[in-house]
Amino acid sequence: CVDSGVSTVHTVDELASAIGGYTVPAVAMSNLKSAGVGFTTTESFTPPIAFTWSVLDHDDGGWWSVGVGSRLTVPVGVTKVCVNLRMRTNVDLAVSITKNGSTDPLAKDTSDTNYACLTTGTIPVVAGDYFEIYFESISASPVATSILGTANNSFSIVEMERSA
Repeated sequence: CVDSGVSTVHTVDELASAIGGYTVPAVAMSNLKSAGVGFTTTESFTPPIAFTWSVLDHDDGGWWSVGVGSRLTVPVGVTKVCVNLRMRTNVDLAVSITKNGSTDPLAKDTSDTNYACLTTGTIPVVAGDYFEIYFESISASPVATSILGTANNSFSIVEMERSA
């Protein structure tokens, strides 16, 4: 993922490239929806926090709302998704993809590096389920943090299956 060159995942083919390969299910991929958010300036915050995204890259199906900018929410009819994150910060952080505010993350990076590349794989969902990126400090006390405003920072969701 680090060397993939994909800044925001728009299609299942781009997702496959970003995560090193994927067997595409036998469905009409052109009808599947996705969304991606990011930001263009450096964002500062103090963890723990669910990060709020400020720029919509694309939204095919109503996944993101600026009013709840930290979330990508599953629309009606979607039954499976894959959620992805690429992010670079100025300090080491624990970064998680969470579902419905759970403290049990679907994917987590605590590798003492200021770069995170996470994916959930294909997971079952229902309409209204939502996903967020949650940051925690690795150090004993929270540290003011900046996320560098580049095209390499993105949070995206791809529909993998929908009900008939």
